[in-house]
Amino acid sequence: MKLKITISVLAVVMTVFIFDALSNKGFSYVGGPPAGRTGSPGNGGSTCNNGCHTGTAVTAQTGWITSNIPTQGYIGGMVYTITATATYTGRSTFGFEIACQNTSGTALGTIINISSQTQLNGTYITHNSTGVSGTNSKTWTFNWKAPAAGTGAVTFYGAFNCANGNGNNFGDIIYTSTLAVPELAITGLDCGVTGFTAPDAINCTSTTVTPVVNVKNYGSVAITSCSINYSIDGGAPATFNWNGNLAAAAITSVTLPAVALSSGLHTIQAYTSSPNGGFDTYALDDTTTFYFTTNGITPNYIQGFESTTFPSAGWSIVNPDHSTTWDQSTAGQNNGTASAHMNNYYYSSPGEKDDLISPNFNVSSTVSPQLSFYVAYAMYTSNTPETLSVFISTDCGATWTSIYSKNGTTLQTAPSTTSEFVPTASQWRKDSISLSAYTTFQNVIFKFENTTENGNDLYLDDINITASTTGIPIIVNNVSDVTVFPNPTNNKLNVLFALNNQENVSIKMYDIYGEMINAFINQPLEKGNHSYNFELNDYAAGIYFLNVTSGESTTVKKVFVQK
Repeated sequence: MKLKITISVLAVVMTVFIFDALSNKGFSYVGGPPAGRTGSPGNGGSTCNNGCHTGTAVTAQTGWITSNIPTQGYIGGMVYTITATATYTGRSTFGFEIACQNTSGTALGTIINISSQTQLNGTYITHNSTGVSGTNSKTWTFNWKAPAAGTGAVTFYGAFNCANGNGNNFGDIIYTSTLAVPELAITGLDCGVTGFTAPDAINCTSTTVTPVVNVKNYGSVAITSCSINYSIDGGAPATFNWNGNLAAAAITSVTLPAVALSSGLHTIQAYTSSPNGGFDTYALDDTTTFYFTTNGITPNYIQGFESTTFPSAGWSIVNPDHSTTWDQSTAGQNNGTASAHMNNYYYSSPGEKDDLISPNFNVSSTVSPQLSFYVAYAMYTSNTPETLSVFISTDCGATWTSIYSKNGTTLQTAPSTTSEFVPTASQWRKDSISLSAYTTFQNVIFKFENTTENGNDLYLDDINITASTTGIPIIVNNVSDVTVFPNPTNNKLNVLFALNNQENVSIKMYDIYGEMINAFINQPLEKGNHSYNFELNDYAAGIYFLNVTSGESTTVKKVFVQK
């Protein structure tokens, strides 16, 4: 079993790999190829010429991968557009797969699907059934959110398959192309935060937490002081003044004051300002956000996996073999536009287990608590039955007890199929599990475990923890994955976010003195992903705060306007 690896390397590999659309499980990639055939070092160098397609030798080309990243380099946290194009006169069938990973195969940065002709498969993006046809060429476009500042240079590795469409794996033309992209060099005063080392994502023993944030000197001048501003659950920022001696590229851990919170899901955001009492030359690496729970979320709770990032806030994935694992699918869903998905169809590691783990929940003093979820699954054949198991932990994940297990015919919701399974609206089933035996526990965690047999795909959606309670329910942050770009900006601002449930949403802009200067929207919105574009032509240069409020919860983003 491979251990999961924490990465601290400077080079990132973005690899591209292509498959065509054929007619059986071994070669039927019209719905997207199997993950891990990128040809990258992290995928063992395996490409489509290794057992998938037979044709010409792999030939290198230039200019098949392009982007809007400036020649000076990318900026950590910024969103860029990547374009991949396969060209061959006389061909009409093409395909692709892209992974953003380092040389060990660990994903860095975030791929964002923006096209109806592409889909995400874990950390990979690939064509779907509508994205394979073209006349002499085919182009795919997606967005890429750059990794954190200090990651270093990125190389895009691409392998392209221009298929002959003859229904088998013979006669396909394979090409490769690369694009090297540096990271923008930063000089002068630049103090930023790299993340939180405390509190834990799940806190089961106390509602009082002591945040610890890592502060890094990204610039070339030693930092002796800076202000660390932090906000919990979108509240008014508090300021902690740090003093020390931080050399260029050095990192130090800063312990912030302890804070007492209510039980439930929380977010903490921190950003730095005034390094050495002066101006920060590069503001985009100043901010970090972290989600955590204290003594459990109080029901009622629903998770529909609609967030633009996966897994959603408070959830985690355990992927022991660092291969195919839980991802977000927009191809099949019970409700909304997305679901959690296991691509067992192309997962050639029978017996391998992958876990999707929930936040902790407080079901103490509740009446008739219940866990329910919607599942969709079809077997490939009777010899390849996947298993879905659900476990519960009452000791913060130290031990687990099985409360549900189905496989094969008891799990399936649709007839067996030798094509990759994508559920229709009628092929979902709601399963429910009573939690009445756990009403004395303030912290319960759920683990959804898929055991693959290289059979067919499994989907989960609309996971609910419901109960009647004798107390006042905790407000759960309904808005998630708020992204603003470009940032800094000079005239326009794009705002992306996801709603877990239908609710009224307001988006307002505040200046550094706390005065509201614009109310962009204030209206009820449906559950799912939302995007807006706002004009900032009349804004003076400076720092602003964008508040996205859903019900009684608010997420705050710092916006930099340049003129």
